[in-house]
Amino acid sequence: MKVFLHTRSHGRFDWRNEARDFARIPIVGEYLTRYVTSPWYKVQIVVHTPFECEFDAEVYAIKVDHNEIMTQSFHDANGEGPTIPEDE
Repeated sequence: MKVFLHTRSHGRFDWRNEARDFARIPIVGEYLTRYVTSPWYKVQIVVHTPFECEFDAEVYAIKVDHNEIMTQSFHDANGEGPTIPEDE
């Protein structure tokens, strides 16, 4: 799918606009990268363009700290990770 990708840093309006090919159109709340070593971006807005134009969608995403996302995803509100049961 051809996507017109708009990315920016958190709290800044340093937009970077580029054409990208995706296997499918990203959805709001997902994370993406622009290339292998790129920072992570969280999708904020998806505008589908189901009319004749160059792109299937426009996607707006904001840069996030992937380490913070991983920590939030695998730890509870107290900062504790999952409990591993002891062998019986």
